[in-house]
Amino acid sequence: MQVNNGSDGLITALEVDVFAVDSGGNRTGRPCVPAKGKVDFSDIIEEVMRQHMRAGDQVLTSEMQSRQAMMAALLGSRGRVYRSPFGAPGVQNVLESRLTPIVAPLTRNIIQAFMIDNFPTVMPHDDKATVVFHAPGAVDVHADLRFEDEDGTRWVRRYGRSPRPAE
Repeated sequence: MQVNNGSDGLITALEVDVFAVDSGGNRTGRPCVPAKGKVDFSDIIEEVMRQHMRAGDQVLTSEMQSRQAMMAALLGSRGRVYRSPFGAPGVQNVLESRLTPIVAPLTRNIIQAFMIDNFPTVMPHDDKATVVFHAPGAVDVHADLRFEDEDGTRWVRRYGRSPRPAE
C-alpha cells in the first residue's frame, strides 16, 4: 500500500487504516497486517532466482551462437556450434542447488531490511511511503486516511474519494 502526500505542504498526525476487501469492494473483516517479519519470501525468491539462472544461460548461449555465426560467415568456418557450459546435463541443476541456498537468504534479508512496517506520521510535500501488507484470502486491500494539514485542519480521505474536512 502506498500513501502519497500530493498536497502543497506538510501533513502530520497521519493515520492509515488498511483493510482487506472482497470482490465487491466490501470490507471482509479478515486480518490485514504489515508483511514485514510475517511473510516468508523464500519460495518466491528461490523460484525467481532459478528462472533468472535459466534465462541467463539462454541469453548467454544465444549471444555466443550469434557471434559464432557471424564469425563463421566472415571467416568461412562451418559446423562448430557453441554450447553453454550451463546447458550441459546436470550443470544447471548443480548451480541452482548450490547458489540458490546461498543467495536466497541474503536477498530475503535485504528485502526485509528495506521493508517498513508502518507509515510515518509526518510526510513532506510530494513524499510517499509504502508498506507491504499481508491479507490472506482478500481480493485486494484498501486504505482510509486521516491527517492534519499545515494549518491544523483535520482531514479524512476514504478509499477512492477526495479528502474532506473531518467532522
